Amino acid sequence: MALALVLVDVVIAVEPAAVGRIRAFMTAHLDGFASLEEAADAVAAYNPNRPSPRSLAGLRKNLRLRSDDR
Repeated sequence: MALALVLVDVVIAVEPAAVGRIRAFMTAHLDGFASLEEAADAVAAYNPNRPSPRSLAGLRKNLRLRSDDR
């Protein structure tokens, strides 16, 4: 029985190094984040060339709050 499903939208021809980087990011955060700010910091560290959003509303919409508040 699966407890969760994570979908990662990627291009058709993915570079093996990129797959490893995505997998490393996902597995590094299996325990979730203590706050939206912590999640935003992790995303910013993963992709430092992407400008940080002014609002965390989009991130709030894409993340799920677990029963342990993570």
